[in-house]
Amino acid sequence: MIPIILATIVVIASGVLHILAEYNGRPWHVYLLKPLTTWTIILVAVLANPDIAETGRATLYQSLIIGGLVFSLAGDVFLMLPQDRFIPGLFSFLVAHLMYIAAFTGLSGLHNSNGWLFVPFLLLTVAMLALLWKGLGKLRIYVIAYMLIISTMGWQATEFWFRTGSTAALLAMVGALFFLLSDSLLAIERFRTKFAASSLLVLSTYYIGQLLIAWSVIGS
Repeated sequence: MIPIILATIVVIASGVLHILAEYNGRPWHVYLLKPLTTWTIILVAVLANPDIAETGRATLYQSLIIGGLVFSLAGDVFLMLPQDRFIPGLFSFLVAHLMYIAAFTGLSGLHNSNGWLFVPFLLLTVAMLALLWKGLGKLRIYVIAYMLIISTMGWQATEFWFRTGSTAALLAMVGALFFLLSDSLLAIERFRTKFAASSLLVLSTYYIGQLLIAWSVIGS
């Protein structure tokens, strides 16, 4: 457990420094710290399964979570570039969410053991699209697809916990909800209105969400 705890400490320190760099106007610090933080979260997911060092093989769940984090890292890089790389970034995160959904469902298809659980996620999607609609312009089809996928990810993470009640599922669910909150705040900041605390709120909830999802590999 010591290596994963040390890696988690590095994630927290790097994440805090990244947020400070966003406010201090230091782009090269951002270019270093943003991918470093996500890369270290990937390391947490690798270290979360102690058997991988002996067998050299990851579990299906771990492989999918690591894959989702790798695509998230790609999305981070696209979104931090000076040029507008929003569509490649959006696509990278969309693939990441699909991999998380596959992990939470065990590749067995969408679960609906509690028929009412999808309702709050559907309502959130509708409310967010209504709030952002005028500002989406030509990106509407992309944002609609992305909102449906990330809401499904949050729903299936919640189903995962209701279905199994495991600690891994609880970490995955809370992490997915933080990720959903982060993306909702980012969408409001980009398409509706800018606010001073956006970097703090978007990045802190994003890193917390991704870190908890990485930690969910333990015991999976």
